[in-house]
Amino acid sequence: MTRVTGSNQAVIRAMVTDDTSLYRRTIADILDGMDNVEVIAAAYDGEDCLVQASKLLPDFITMDIQMPRRNGLSTLEEIKKRKLPIHVVMVCSETEESAEQTVQALRMGALDMILKPNGTDFSENKRSLEQQLANHVQTVRALKGRRNPFAPQAEIPSAEPAASAPPAVQQKDSPEPSSTSSLTAAESRIAARRRRAQDESPQTQGETEQPNSNNAQEDIQPAPAAQEPAPVARRKYQVDPSSIERSIEPAISRPKKSAIPQCICIGVSTGGPQSLGILIQDFPLGLPLPIFIVQHMPPIFTKSLADHLNRSGKIRVSEAVDGEMAKDGHIYIAPGGKHMRVDRKPSGLQIQITNDPPVGACKPSVDYLFESVERCVGGDAIAIILTGMGADGLAGCKKLHASGARVIAQNAETCVVYGMPRQIVDNNLAHEILPLSEIASRIGQLVPKRSIVCN
Repeated sequence: MTRVTGSNQAVIRAMVTDDTSLYRRTIADILDGMDNVEVIAAAYDGEDCLVQASKLLPDFITMDIQMPRRNGLSTLEEIKKRKLPIHVVMVCSETEESAEQTVQALRMGALDMILKPNGTDFSENKRSLEQQLANHVQTVRALKGRRNPFAPQAEIPSAEPAASAPPAVQQKDSPEPSSTSSLTAAESRIAARRRRAQDESPQTQGETEQPNSNNAQEDIQPAPAAQEPAPVARRKYQVDPSSIERSIEPAISRPKKSAIPQCICIGVSTGGPQSLGILIQDFPLGLPLPIFIVQHMPPIFTKSLADHLNRSGKIRVSEAVDGEMAKDGHIYIAPGGKHMRVDRKPSGLQIQITNDPPVGACKPSVDYLFESVERCVGGDAIAIILTGMGADGLAGCKKLHASGARVIAQNAETCVVYGMPRQIVDNNLAHEILPLSEIASRIGQLVPKRSIVCN
């Protein structure tokens, strides 16, 4: 029985797909017990799911991985092929086979995953499911009506976990406002600065630029009287011409100017496996530094993710091992259920895997990694925050930013969930806000390459 509260929250329509009647009933009961959530159907395998989902179009489906007739992976593939506007959360077991299939599903576009508890206490198992489902319902609610996960990228509007979307800001090259051009409050405050940076060319001192007819009234003051000297056109921010169309430079301290950053650290959560696949595939070869990634995932699954990324990209990717020395041109992913940090040694950066308590309910934690990077290299680093719900990475970015590290945030339009990057933008920590497709090339501009052997 759906509990509809007096709040303005829309009812989330859910569908449960599982060949095990116990899990099908348990998940349905948990969802039905949540405020403003309605279970509209239950399916016993993938074929049944496709028939019902095509007719009912629920907001999201919980999808068991291993089922007869048509398994969860094949069902997800068909949902994607039909471009059904349904978010899919995979339900999986903590086994290597299930982890392999789940990572494949996440890279295919599944929203997230639910891990089936394997304890002997039914009440404890149910509490685990309740917590996981509550988190996913929160994510789906934030995305409701804003994003078709299987639409082409150009059709995907920004998805932000906020009570209301910010007003759209018209881009100067767009004739009409569009949902894809919506900016956060912080981005709106600095959008004018970006336009000024675009319109100010590096001219000889004492010369003034001609007003741009498209936005002369907005960005250029009327010309002074003839007898008065014209004001000098100044560039307040150093903006790379190749990224000026997409990059936004807020009024914050500039990153430290060092010859070569000593490492890159990346934090990502919901939507990470798919986004990392795109990012890593475009990373340039020959980067003379290691790359450390924290992706929120349980144990076993991070190993499968690293293996997937290693097979599909040009750069070596592996799950980090305690005590190993970080190699240049190598990507290290924090093991699920553990923390990863780095420590300075005479021969370079050493990776340390710890079992310290969760940081803000996250383990591995982006903040835990980023703060260790700041202790080791100060501002000689590049921090990147990608798609994800919550605020993990905010505290670490504050410390890195204060030390002079460059901070890059993924933009709203290309995020699955614009939560973690939004925290960075709203706190004026992002030196650059870039689409996912442009981050790798920007790294290539910021970090000089050299010939290395990736092994």
